Amino acid sequence: PQGSGRTFTSEALPRKNRRFLMFSVEPQLLLGSPVLVSLCRQAGVAINESASQRFVLSAFLLQVQQAERPDALATLVIDGLDPSDADVLSDVASLRKVAPGNKLGIVLTGGESLAAELGQKPHGVELLKDAQAVTLRPLTQSEMVTYIRHRVTEAGGGKQLELDAAAQQLMFSRTGGNPKLVNVYCHNALTLAALLGEPEVKFKTLRIGMKSRTYLTAGSALALIHDEAHNKG
Repeated sequence: PQGSGRTFTSEALPRKNRRFLMFSVEPQLLLGSPVLVSLCRQAGVAINESASQRFVLSAFLLQVQQAERPDALATLVIDGLDPSDADVLSDVASLRKVAPGNKLGIVLTGGESLAAELGQKPHGVELLKDAQAVTLRPLTQSEMVTYIRHRVTEAGGGKQLELDAAAQQLMFSRTGGNPKLVNVYCHNALTLAALLGEPEVKFKTLRIGMKSRTYLTAGSALALIHDEAHNKG
């Protein structure tokens, strides 16, 4: 994502008094898995990964909607879509074709130019059909801190990523309140802290994690640690 806002496109319009079931998939973390398979794993839906996309989607919707209300709208958020990622675009476009519009909504998020860039891609044109584009304002520093605490608490991390005033200012200045970059930097900091054996993320660890604007794997995180140690030496 670039700029201060993020663009959302959606094929499903909100309905009054309707319950929404929100699910989020980050393309950078798919690691080659189809979007729908990743979604089922996230929701704890047991599937045969070799089954057709239509069959897997039906199994997913049946399970998640039975747990709530039959008329609940499952909403899939593709968080941080890269318009140049042809595989993900094709996967999501195919999913949209088989998805019943009254059962599944799809929201795409990315940079402020997402809609314009999608309009130049074959599958992107399909995804933009009957969609709306909305640019959101960035998070304030206070909202960013609340957002991080919520995400860490939901993941069971306690105070593992409790930012002091200096860390809050650094995070906000580097991200500009962009939620996607906040996610990336927090992921990187937690990965580095785990490799370094830190019970809580230190300021210098957070700073090292900000050297990458993409999600670090264990291998790339170790490389950053070694580079940092070498530069100090």
